[in-house]
Amino acid sequence: MVGFSEERFEEIKEEYLKFSKELGIVEPIFVPISALNGDNVVNATRQTPWYKGMALMELFDTIDISEKYEDDAFRFPVQWVNRPHLNFRGFTGTLASGSIKVGDEITALPSLKSSKIKQIIPPAVFPAGNAQADRQALETIDEAFAPMAVTLTMEDEIDISRGDMIVHSSTIPEVSANLEVMVVWMDESSLLLQKEYLVKRATSVISGKFEKVNHRVNVNTLEKEEAETLGLNDIASCKLSLTRAIALDKYSDIKGTGSFIVIDKYTNATVGAGMIIGTYKQSSDEHTGRDYSEAERELNAYIRKHFPEWECKDINEQ
Repeated sequence: MVGFSEERFEEIKEEYLKFSKELGIVEPIFVPISALNGDNVVNATRQTPWYKGMALMELFDTIDISEKYEDDAFRFPVQWVNRPHLNFRGFTGTLASGSIKVGDEITALPSLKSSKIKQIIPPAVFPAGNAQADRQALETIDEAFAPMAVTLTMEDEIDISRGDMIVHSSTIPEVSANLEVMVVWMDESSLLLQKEYLVKRATSVISGKFEKVNHRVNVNTLEKEEAETLGLNDIASCKLSLTRAIALDKYSDIKGTGSFIVIDKYTNATVGAGMIIGTYKQSSDEHTGRDYSEAERELNAYIRKHFPEWECKDINEQ
């Protein structure tokens, strides 16, 4: 309709370059195509002699879309505690980012217990249940890197469960229950503030409530609009409060530990997806997410007094 005009192509390109900067898109690629006769879709066309780049399908076949994990901080969400018998206890999962070596000092979150890596076991090897056979057949590797799936064993017996995260002791992330997030709502039923949802982040599933919609984003202009709820396909900045703290990263830093989905507790439907962009401090006049009974407070005080080694936190401060 525009006669394969180079001038019009450059005008559209310039508009999208301005728009993409606001979205944080680095070096977008532009291809002039016409689907009517397949111009620049599979093969280059004579209609655009001014375009020297690849056709669309050729670009898809050659562009590098691999993630670069090796320079990121080590993050290992624990998926499974592997304990086939009393002589073996390992922690199985997939490296979300970074790398790990035998002998590295690690910290388990949110407990902050530390140890060193004793073994790294690849996925093809699993303890058979016979201690002597396991010692003879066990094959290990010296290093693992994302996105490998491995089993890690520690030099010390420390309490680690599914949903916990193992990190290098030198790069411990923030731990918080109050998250600033960007959410896209994917359900016909609107988001309800203070309603309890399930939040699945990596291997952890935690109850949480949306405390506030900071603003909704107009997808056409990127302008911020006031909103008290979200409908289907709405995108918004929100405050999300979880019932317990998690180790987290910003999505812009590490996608695997900075993204999550929202699940309706009653229908089990995935109603939203989001990115963690930060944390917030809960003011004294905001609802903390749970009201404890007097019996629970007394039990908490008793445990903190008589069992300090359990490192139980004061629920009055939460």
